[in-house]
Amino acid sequence: MKEIGKRLQELRESKGLSQSDLANYLGISQPLLSQIESGNRNLNLSLLDKLCSLYGCSDSYILCKSDEYNSINFSFRSKNAAREDLDCIASVHKIILNMRFLNELNEEENKK
Repeated sequence: MKEIGKRLQELRESKGLSQSDLANYLGISQPLLSQIESGNRNLNLSLLDKLCSLYGCSDSYILCKSDEYNSINFSFRSKNAAREDLDCIASVHKIILNMRFLNELNEEENKK
């Protein structure tokens, strides 16, 4: 759990988000997020899904089962990010991740 918490903290900090902003987006308290990042509390599937969408990564990456992370980069103001801003970012990331998946399927089909 500590590895997962450390990875979550690194992701959050790499995006310039505060614990308060991320907790607000996730619909949890900041102290609960702090406990998750310190490895003292587990993630549930709903939180895992929201985090994957927000950071544009796989659940395997967050759960430390994979080190493969192709960050999706675009500019946004992360200081005092409103929940609506983070919802929009997560939606864009979901679209991009789905497009990547479809492209991979298409490439596999073309190899046959």
